[in-house]
Amino acid sequence: MPIASLNSSINRTLLQSVQAVCRKLGLAVPAFVVGSNDPNIVQMYEVCNEAGQEYADEYEWQILTAEVAFLSTAVESQGSINTIVNGDLGWIVNDTIWNRTTNRPLFGPLNAQQWQIMKARAAAGPFSEYRIRGNELLFYPPADAGNNCHFEWISKDFCQNAAGTTSYCRWNADTDVFVLDSRILELSVLWKWKQLKGLDYQKDEQKYRIAIEQAKGRDGTKPALYLSRRRETFLLTTNNLPDGDFPG
Repeated sequence: MPIASLNSSINRTLLQSVQAVCRKLGLAVPAFVVGSNDPNIVQMYEVCNEAGQEYADEYEWQILTAEVAFLSTAVESQGSINTIVNGDLGWIVNDTIWNRTTNRPLFGPLNAQQWQIMKARAAAGPFSEYRIRGNELLFYPPADAGNNCHFEWISKDFCQNAAGTTSYCRWNADTDVFVLDSRILELSVLWKWKQLKGLDYQKDEQKYRIAIEQAKGRDGTKPALYLSRRRETFLLTTNNLPDGDFPG
């Protein structure tokens, strides 16, 4: 994942988030988390890992989205998806695999039956189609070698080190920083910890669910939705052209 530019007001460290949750629960506030022998803190550390990954998997968050470019090979296998991405791949964003040399999408994904039917044909079509199998990206028919291909993908890394040089899919140090909204992470940790302890957690879970849905609605900006035809456009259409010739 590309290292994110963070805001200290919403992106807190593991230690800061655990301390905040402990204050809410009336627990002793720890001086450190990673390496602690306190059973409550050990449990909360694992809950923080679960909550962080669940949060990252919840949506195509713009801060976890990246683009990768690779050159096609003239054989069926384009290589391992993990090697192409060279990061902690969560998933590939649908309908983003394009061959920019030919200005065409890579058609697919094909399922197992479609792939076998296509391979059994005597002649392949003119355009490459793709399948992901065994973590390999397969093109058939193979594209020409050296074509410029791109796709967008979502990282599963939800935190990064204090220096901002490496991202992780698990907390490694107390100083690691959460790249999404720490307030929502803390809401998640709070209800999950209460659930594990057999305490009443439903209201806390509801607060978390509302907060994360609000975050989805605000993430990366959203297009305006119209129930009727759009009222304005910056393009010339029959809606904004005069009925006669242009003046002059």
